[in-house]
Amino acid sequence: MSAALPDGPLLDLPADYRTPDAFENGLFTATHRLAETGLFTEENVLRMLETHPRDLANVSRMGHDPTVLEWSEGLTEGLSPEDVLAALKKGRLWLNIRKVLDHQPEAAAAINRLYDDLEAACPGFTATRRSANVLVSSPGAMVYYHIDVPQNILWHVSGEKRVWAYPQRLADTPRDELEAIVAVKKAEDAGYHPEWDDAAFAVDLKPGEWITWPQHTPHRVQNTVGLNISVSTEHYSPRAFRYVRAHRANRMLRDRFGLSLSSTKTSGLGYQAKAAAYLAGRAVQEYVTKKRGLYHYPKTFRVDPKAPHATVELNGGPTPAAFLPRAAAEPKAESAAEPERAREPELALA
Repeated sequence: MSAALPDGPLLDLPADYRTPDAFENGLFTATHRLAETGLFTEENVLRMLETHPRDLANVSRMGHDPTVLEWSEGLTEGLSPEDVLAALKKGRLWLNIRKVLDHQPEAAAAINRLYDDLEAACPGFTATRRSANVLVSSPGAMVYYHIDVPQNILWHVSGEKRVWAYPQRLADTPRDELEAIVAVKKAEDAGYHPEWDDAAFAVDLKPGEWITWPQHTPHRVQNTVGLNISVSTEHYSPRAFRYVRAHRANRMLRDRFGLSLSSTKTSGLGYQAKAAAYLAGRAVQEYVTKKRGLYHYPKTFRVDPKAPHATVELNGGPTPAAFLPRAAAEPKAESAAEPERAREPELALA
């Protein structure tokens, strides 16, 4: 579809976050106007799937217990966009349409406008290496507690979901685990304990709202009402990019040379030396040994909207118990109290 972007900014940025330090270290919700573009409706998701490379439209399923990681990816070959959407409404699945900026020019224009408006509202902030995914997920679907490497923002368009962010847990994440995630040596998922929710920033995200948190903040998501459509964007500010490079350099220098380095400073001679060593080591890894440390989830099922649970096992066996429906486990749409939405935990500067 052809859509003209509405006049004026596509987002609201609260006044308290209109400096780079405040924004990059803030955990808050605000509003956006993506729905006015008409680009992220069910109808337009179908149009996206018609033209989007199918290998960049991953379908995943998950278990019911947020403390036990049960996650696998599936195949959608041979299915029409309508079949995929029907399975999402019937099953307990998560569709991730990746690299939207590269393959969906109209959606890309809207998303880049969001970032341009954000940079205009926050003088001095720069969002480089932008990327975006469109997320379409079943009622009751969830994403486990995990840590993302770039800075990210969740722009919610339809349905409702509950989001928990755990800024206080970042300092308690073992250094080796965080470095492995940042270096893409392991999956983003990290161990989670329900009692951590007591100190979490929790919010019921409604259509037209967006949420962001400091880089590497652990978080998880649970759909509560209806089919959910969101846009997930990732970016780096120059400081955030250097922060990732510091972590990766520490990991590489310890793994290869036994150097126990823990500083994540992003300036000075020490950082420059580590960054140079890391770039040299990465060049050897990529262009000589051709080895990559990327983690991939296994593909264990194919999507089938006619199947009882909208999935069929690739091995021909029965659906594992973890992925069977559990009516009693489906979440109720409990609204978070307004004071909880506004609560700001103490955040350490990156």
